[in-house]
Amino acid sequence: MLHTMSFCRKWIEWMLCCLQTSSIYVLANGSLMEEFAAQKGLCQGDSLAPFLFLVVADGLIGLIREEEDINLLSGMQFGDTN
Repeated sequence: MLHTMSFCRKWIEWMLCCLQTSSIYVLANGSLMEEFAAQKGLCQGDSLAPFLFLVVADGLIGLIREEEDINLLSGMQFGDTN
């Protein structure tokens, strides 16, 4: 998606690095537990989450508009239309 939105290669590499190399520490009963690697996604509260959400949402909006333009997507009506 970042490539599609014309982000430069370096920026995309930085985002991938942030997502692929994150590690997590857990504080249990006041003691710091052993570090472990995040397997998927972002940690809760990660500052990248809102940015990446907006990038994906913008891409989704673009796809929906393309489908509407070629009449592959239409709205639904509920209730009495009179």
